[in-house]
Amino acid sequence: MAAHGVRGFQILIAQLFPGPEVFIISHVAETPMKTTSIPMFGATLAMAMLIIPSAQAGPKHRNPADIRIDGKGSAMREEALLDKRDTHGQLGLWDKDKRPKEVQIYHALTFKRIRSLLANGKLTEEQGTTFKTLHEEITADLTSKRSDGLTEEERSSVRGSLDQLNDAINAVIGKAEEGNARTPLLNQKQHAMEERIQFGERSGRLSKGEAASMRRKLERIQEMEERLKKNELTTREREKLHEEMNQTLLELNRELR
Repeated sequence: MAAHGVRGFQILIAQLFPGPEVFIISHVAETPMKTTSIPMFGATLAMAMLIIPSAQAGPKHRNPADIRIDGKGSAMREEALLDKRDTHGQLGLWDKDKRPKEVQIYHALTFKRIRSLLANGKLTEEQGTTFKTLHEEITADLTSKRSDGLTEEERSSVRGSLDQLNDAINAVIGKAEEGNARTPLLNQKQHAMEERIQFGERSGRLSKGEAASMRRKLERIQEMEERLKKNELTTREREKLHEEMNQTLLELNRELR
């Protein structure tokens, strides 16, 4: 404890618990200082230890169950993201067209690029679904060939498919929805939910009926989104979409446990 910390503690003790005055010498601060009497010091210290932590206690960590799902926070973040993109317009780390020599790295970066462009509102939900489906086909092809090791011809074939996919992305990038109709964070949640449903099917955590039920709920949200986008999308409507999406994701997470 620093000298000023010891002195401050001694002053606090003296003010809270006045008594016969004696001198106590601190191991840190060698200057003698008046404080409460020695016989009372043990009880005083115990009481002070109860008082001081409560005064300095920081905020408690929020229980995940207390996190808001009403959509207001998500809508605000989404509108802030759109404002930032409209103001600065820069591409993110994974938005850029990178084509490394190593096919497997190229394959991974392409998927990250699709997801990033969706999150940044540079691809529509429909475009994102199309590109992710094409990427899944490349993944299946790469997986089947990788089991025996890739030949140069196979490596060239996979690279050609990835080149075509990135060329297709470049052809539509930035031509997504415009203005207030953009919902990049909502699109990201919708695609994440579809991925989790697919995971549930592969892992056996979801039956075919449960997966179909969750997809119907996702489709209803998408239909509501399209209906609301026919007019100017208001902040309240954006909040409603995120609220429905958040509740559906929570329900899916419970099913996957």
